[in-house]
Amino acid sequence: MAFHVSPRENSGCVNGTWTSQEQCACDPGYTGSSCDTAICSSGCVHGTCTAPEQCSCYSGFTGNSCDTDIDECLTNNGGCQHTCVNTAGSYYCTCRTGYLLSQGHDCEDINECSVGNGGCQHNCINTEGSYSCSCRTGYQQAERSCYDIDECSSNNGGCQHVCRNTEGSFHCTCRTGYQLVGTSECTDIDECSSDNGGCHHNCVNSVGSYRCTCRHGYQLSGTTDCVDVNECQSLPDCHFCTNTQGSFTCSCRRGHHLVNGNDCRDDDLFPYGGTGGKIHQGKHCVREQLPIEGLRFYSRRHHYIYICDNGIVSFDWIPRPTYPTKLTETHWAGKAVIPHLPEQRKTKIYYQFHQVGDGDAVSEEVLRRAQDHGRFTPGFYAPGYEPVWVLVVTWTNLSPDCSVYPGGRCPVNHASLPINDFQLVISTDGTYSFGHNIYPTMKIEWTSAGELNGNPNPVAHAVGGYSSGEGTAVDLQYSGTANMIRWRFHAGPWSYALQEMGDFTVPQQSVLQCAQWIKEQNIPDPTRLPGYYRIPGPRSCPCNAEQAFFDNTYSFSVRRSESCAISRRRAVVYYGGRRHELRRTCCYTASWFWREWRRTWWRRSWRWRVAGGSLMRGPAVLI
Repeated sequence: MAFHVSPRENSGCVNGTWTSQEQCACDPGYTGSSCDTAICSSGCVHGTCTAPEQCSCYSGFTGNSCDTDIDECLTNNGGCQHTCVNTAGSYYCTCRTGYLLSQGHDCEDINECSVGNGGCQHNCINTEGSYSCSCRTGYQQAERSCYDIDECSSNNGGCQHVCRNTEGSFHCTCRTGYQLVGTSECTDIDECSSDNGGCHHNCVNSVGSYRCTCRHGYQLSGTTDCVDVNECQSLPDCHFCTNTQGSFTCSCRRGHHLVNGNDCRDDDLFPYGGTGGKIHQGKHCVREQLPIEGLRFYSRRHHYIYICDNGIVSFDWIPRPTYPTKLTETHWAGKAVIPHLPEQRKTKIYYQFHQVGDGDAVSEEVLRRAQDHGRFTPGFYAPGYEPVWVLVVTWTNLSPDCSVYPGGRCPVNHASLPINDFQLVISTDGTYSFGHNIYPTMKIEWTSAGELNGNPNPVAHAVGGYSSGEGTAVDLQYSGTANMIRWRFHAGPWSYALQEMGDFTVPQQSVLQCAQWIKEQNIPDPTRLPGYYRIPGPRSCPCNAEQAFFDNTYSFSVRRSESCAISRRRAVVYYGGRRHELRRTCCYTASWFWREWRRTWWRRSWRWRVAGGSLMRGPAVLI
């Protein structure tokens, strides 16, 4: 039996035909009770079968079976601003570090500095997609941390004086007495420009400081104040001293004159302490060369003088004496000396040569006074005496030499030791020589070790006198005895001649002739000419005429009269536009040849010898 189904009746069978009241016969490619399900034989993996063998794929898939993923990132980066990440059936956008995703596709910069300052200790600087840390001036960066820079460790921070480091910075300062100019330079502060530096009298600015000084007659008290100096307390040589504010006045007893406004000197004393003189200090003897004429001392002529601190001048070298010995004793044999020799230690010795025409302001007076002394020396007649040079030696403030006491210790305080001032004046015209010992009033306090120790019979007092070193010796009155104390009260000059009256045998007469010739040549002392020390020295002279005759460094002729050897070595100098030749001359007394016979076992022979001819010079001393 067959049924006819009308379309209306067939509406429940979408893609098929009803075969019975309840059964729908589906068209090919469909299934289901209502034939509304399409059949896809391969299946639709990521989609829906919408028609026979036809899949409708989900978004993000494609292919017959919808099993192929669509990579959306391949087209326009999936619309992502930064990074497109494909996924199964889809995709998503991501942003690079430092950015935040906005509206699924866009990337907006993250401001890291807005949260915790980005972890930076000082400054956080946001950048597109990132950030950075920085440090304030004066710091150095270590990752996100900041450490102080010690600017002073390099080139002192550029500071001229002192660099002081601070946290994150530094500053320059100046030492005391300076002020800062700009940021690094220091300039001196003139403290004296403000209120005279607080000084009472004078303010002396110095670099970085200043000091106060006082006017003459005042002394500094503390650092700024000036108080009057009582000069009278330190002027032992002023007889009558009156202190005034900032000064003093000084006057002297009769027989004295004022020198330098504070020194009362005996009128008998020669001038000393001038600008042309020398000062000797120290416990020793100093050697000085005499002017070109030398000094006649009895039968010898001397060219050097030794000035000792203990009151002695010598013309021969001597060890410094420490114990007074009378000049007539054998101790001085062979030594030409003129001593004062109290038991003393040197304080200060002044000595100066005065020569005719030397240009010194006081030389004319000194030469005139020495001339008077020479002309009126007791026991010697020299009315025409005119010295060519004068040596003035002045010993001042001499006290006993403590080395003569047990253990070298003085029995009294040094400030209480007796002191002595005295003077020796030596003058000569080349032929005659004179000595003058001057003992000023109230300046002589001879004493001895025994006297200071309280010995009622002291010995070894001061001595005075002279010795020629050739047997002629004279002691000053009371010399070496306790009566030397009388010179404290009987002060004054003691003049004596240094040759015998009527002795016309002048040693080394040629020296005077040479000196006169040199002075006529209008040239200086030859010892000061360049080249002088290239010729043999004075001590190179052969000891006698025979040695001079056979010495090939000298030229010498034997004569029965005074004759001289001349050095073969010479020095040529130019002075005043002229050529000068220097040679050493050594003069001898009369000499002559004699024949010396010699006998040997095989023959008899002879040779020439030279007799006589003593050297007309020799060592000498003054003490």
